[in-house]
Order: sequence, then C-alpha cells, then structure tokens
Amino acid sequence: MRILDPAGNLIIGEGGTFMANDQTLQYTYKTAIEFNGEAKRFTLDWTNRSAFESGTYTVILYTDGYTMGRGSFSLK
Repeated sequence: MRILDPAGNLIIGEGGTFMANDQTLQYTYKTAIEFNGEAKRFTLDWTNRSAFESGTYTVILYTDGYTMGRGSFSLK
C-alpha cells in the first residue's frame, strides 16, 4: 500500500521497497492477505507516524507486481 499526501508526496512507513509495474517503489505499509477468489472485506490497520494535514490523500494498492486498486479520502 502506498499513501500519497495532499501534496503528492509518499508517506514513508516501514521504508521498504517492492517491484510493481516494472518499477522499484517504496511502500507506506506492507502486509499479506490470503485471497482464495471469493469476495471478502479486508481491513488494514495502519498508523501514520506524523500528524495528518487537511486535504485529499491517495491510496494505491498493489498485488503480484501490479496496481490492484486506487482510491482517495479527504480530511478537513
């Protein structure tokens, strides 16, 4: 998971890297999710080490070396 702050900067979490879409990327948070092909809800618990700013954040999820999904949320 990569989280971009309202300015478009990556929020660095654990500081590791991974390969996705033929690029080496840093991640905000990494975990394994067991997926067996059935629709399920998953919750990722992550704590930001810094205070959140107001604005819109982008969350990008990856799996097996590719972008899996993207979303955003806004904080006032």
